[in-house]
Amino acid sequence: MNINDRNPVQRPAVRIGTLVWGSVLILIGVLLSVAQLTAVRLDPRAVVIGILLLAGIALLIGGVVSALGRARKKRRESADTVEA
Repeated sequence: MNINDRNPVQRPAVRIGTLVWGSVLILIGVLLSVAQLTAVRLDPRAVVIGILLLAGIALLIGGVVSALGRARKKRRESADTVEA
């Protein structure tokens, strides 16, 4: 058996949720730093509502894109098995 005949190890895809929640934490940290280091004053309720709204939209879009990608991959794999 040749080493090239083996299936390459596939790395797991990056999870959308991990990216979104990581972005939320970074954004909160940046906003807290800006509020502490400058004269900018932020309404905490409005900031939290805005951040959670954006995170929810990003999670929904990520889920739809992921589902469409899986469906496309599944159709491609089933078409390949039919041809073979």
